[in-house]
Formats: sequence, C-alpha cells, structure tokens
Amino acid sequence: MKITAEISMYPLSDEYIPRITKFIERLKAESGIKIEVNSTSTRLSGNSELVYQVLKQEMEESWVESGQAIFVTKFLLGDLLS
Repeated sequence: MKITAEISMYPLSDEYIPRITKFIERLKAESGIKIEVNSTSTRLSGNSELVYQVLKQEMEESWVESGQAIFVTKFLLGDLLS
C-alpha cells in the first residue's frame, strides 16, 4: 500500500536548525521513497512499511543524537507526491 507521511520536527534545544537539517538529510539519503521538503514540514511517499521503517529509524536516531524533540506526523493514503 502506498502512503504519504508529512512530518515536522521540533527539537527542544537552542540549536534547533542544525538538528532539523541533519534529520532531513538522513531522510533524503534513504532509497525507495520520495521526499519533498517544505518550510514547515517534510513529506515522504512510498510503500507504507518502508515509510514507517524510515520514520522510526530516523526519529530514534534524532533522539539519540540530539535529545528531546517533538515530531508531529500526518499519514495519508496514496502517493501524493506523484
């Protein structure tokens, strides 16, 4: 099943821009999903299991590297980045 996820990251630190940038760069490095970066969110589109796996992996990596961060995510059915 194809899905689109829209995610916003809010690091709870003063140096938040480098942390957001690093998170987005790791997402862009993943193969098999489409990525679109906007000013307030990033959209990922692809196979649902892969999108879930990538988000889980990169969110956990962000917490390990940077400490606390809030992630706000919306999931929609279908590939909205075609």
